[in-house]
Amino acid sequence: MRSLRKLIPHTKIFLMYGLTEAFRSTYLAPEEVDHRPDSIGKAIPETEILVINSEGHPCKPGELGTLVHRGPTVSLGYWQKPELTKQFFRPHPFIAADRGGELVCYSGDLVRTDEKGFLYFAARADGQIKSQGYRISPAEVEEVLMETGDLAQAAVIGIPAGDAGEKVHAIVVAASSGTLNAEDVLRRCSLRLPSYMLPKSLEVVESLPKTPNGKIDYKGLRAERVGQL
Repeated sequence: MRSLRKLIPHTKIFLMYGLTEAFRSTYLAPEEVDHRPDSIGKAIPETEILVINSEGHPCKPGELGTLVHRGPTVSLGYWQKPELTKQFFRPHPFIAADRGGELVCYSGDLVRTDEKGFLYFAARADGQIKSQGYRISPAEVEEVLMETGDLAQAAVIGIPAGDAGEKVHAIVVAASSGTLNAEDVLRRCSLRLPSYMLPKSLEVVESLPKTPNGKIDYKGLRAERVGQL
């Protein structure tokens, strides 16, 4: 974002977050981009965004919870998949059906808010790594890895590690064709990350596999490496 702002300083940039099931959910206004570039902003007009914890209650600022979308763009469900539809499309948690309640979309994305109500994406609920009793967001580890400046891409996954649950494993693409010093990258990451979040291993590859819609194929990466154990 900083590089983009330097290239087109007079262009208004709107950061947006959305999901296929509800089109767009939030946006960050251009005047906020320089102040909080890692935020996904606030709800788009005519939309209510809730952050719900595992007990079904609203989250306090800083507390991690599931992003729930309510509004006119919520879809009717998944085509010919009634069970999956029931899982992600549910009645409004705080408005009864007889009082105007409606179906809302439970995104499966974990987010938190700050004291001013701005939202921050943390991870997919099904992508969290459970290690040594902690729940770790791969996205937060990837962000620190990328800040070293040595990497073009990074994907962090959990690999089974016996009683410890999972170990944090990083799969990265070097930014240049030269030799990447994995120990140096991890050393610099250790200055920013607590020990339980620091990758226990770092694997260098030429490219990361993508899904048909262009996203990193985390499931494929994990399945391949677990199969090698």
